[in-house]
Amino acid sequence: TITIEGGYDATCGTLVAGQNATIAGVAASGSVFDVSNGSTLALRNLDISGGNSFGAGIDVLGTSTVTLANTDVHNNAGASGGGVYVSGTSTVNFSADSDIYDNTGSAGAGLIVYGTLVGSDSSSDIYGNDSTTDGGGIYVSGGTLSLNNSDVVANTAVGSGGGIYLANGAIATLQNSVFVGETAPCCQTAANGAGIYASGSQVNILGASSTVLNNVATAAGGGIHLAAGSTLTMTGGSVGADVVPDSGNEAAIGGGIYADTSAIVFSGRIIANVATTTGGGIHALGGSTINLSDASIGLESVGGTDRGNRATAGSGGGIYLAGSTLDAVNSSFRNNRAAAGDGGAIAALAGSGVAIDADFS
Repeated sequence: TITIEGGYDATCGTLVAGQNATIAGVAASGSVFDVSNGSTLALRNLDISGGNSFGAGIDVLGTSTVTLANTDVHNNAGASGGGVYVSGTSTVNFSADSDIYDNTGSAGAGLIVYGTLVGSDSSSDIYGNDSTTDGGGIYVSGGTLSLNNSDVVANTAVGSGGGIYLANGAIATLQNSVFVGETAPCCQTAANGAGIYASGSQVNILGASSTVLNNVATAAGGGIHLAAGSTLTMTGGSVGADVVPDSGNEAAIGGGIYADTSAIVFSGRIIANVATTTGGGIHALGGSTINLSDASIGLESVGGTDRGNRATAGSGGGIYLAGSTLDAVNSSFRNNRAAAGDGGAIAALAGSGVAIDADFS
């Protein structure tokens, strides 16, 4: 293992809190760090910036492992992996106040991950990255993403996955308290799946405190967009929020969640989301399945904060079904509205199936 550690005083004998060393690339120099051939590298108390090309900040190849501790990767400009590139057999761990922010690139402005990425504390976040294609914060193709208390906020993508983009059998697990989106800075944006976009992949959001909020998609799936046989499993937590007014997710279709030929297994809350056409809370089509247990789809307004889901110019304020099925057990539908269409709580088109044990008010 090679360790590179900054933050020392002029004598190199004493660590000085908050005095990270800066390692900066120069124009057309490539990545700041290239790690390959099964290497193990620990980076501590560093600022890494100014790189370009693939993995502009850190390029991790060949079954290598990189660990970031109190190390920021920022203001790099690359192609795939503006901040960090993680190959299919490599692993990157970030913790101890390590942030990946303000990087630009095509696929995966913050990071592109074919291998494994692990973030594991509440002070280590991915934010402010800007993709010209997909995956503003993180792009995972066939790899594994694990976030434990680390947040993904204020990232943007021109295409899909403002915060997180998943494809080709990728698996993402978010647990304890992970925020995908935030009230400030606001907001994560993309055409589809401004918070999370998944194609043929798995999304697991575990625990009562994780929240997908304040994400805005111009097309489908403000909070979460599922396509091509993807699955979402959520055990507690919220899609949309009521911490301040208007902190839900928004899209033209499927303000909270959009599911096309995909499956949702959900307990928790879907609240305060807005679709400008159909499916304020959820829009499901293409034979998608929705299984709700102990779920709240909309809540009563409190103190002037609207916690219902809304379809402002179409049907299905809570849920819109087109050739899909809904099975709801011990769940509730409250304060959802379809202002210009049918089905304030649920709109089910021909070919859809609904089985409900739920409270409506």
